[in-house]
Amino acid sequence: MKKRSNTHRNGLTRENPRAAVAAAARQLEKAISASDHSVSILLDPVVALGEHRLPHRIPVADHVRRVVSDPVVSVRAIGTRCSWADDFRSVLGAVYPPGGLTEDEDAVDSHVQALANAIESFIGAVRVAAQVDTRPESYYANKWTEIVLVSSTHIARLALTATD
Repeated sequence: MKKRSNTHRNGLTRENPRAAVAAAARQLEKAISASDHSVSILLDPVVALGEHRLPHRIPVADHVRRVVSDPVVSVRAIGTRCSWADDFRSVLGAVYPPGGLTEDEDAVDSHVQALANAIESFIGAVRVAAQVDTRPESYYANKWTEIVLVSSTHIARLALTATD
């Protein structure tokens, strides 16, 4: 009998999807950071919906309130089921280092896709994605943005911050 591998084709492990997301985020952080510019990417919190899956017609703002605690300034839907990762890629431009990228655009695209794959392996296919502008209290960063991701089984907040 053939033993089942614990690794997906994309290199992510089945046992700890949160660790796979963190590893993919670290690779992307390295690609868009510089010696005087640090980028942080964090998927937290992740809320499992369990038996109470979300109806399709809940407003995006209601999803946001479940995972964002800072005062919300604005919410803008980004992406569709199949394009949220592409739209996320454009959102990343806001946290690029002033001197430019340390890796080429193709490498960054590859890291973005790896992160998107890891996130969807963890929470399932993203049905709704929204960019959320907040007014963080008692938090320092030069630039920040948050993306709320909604699948049929989870709601998650993907936080992007940059400090110089």
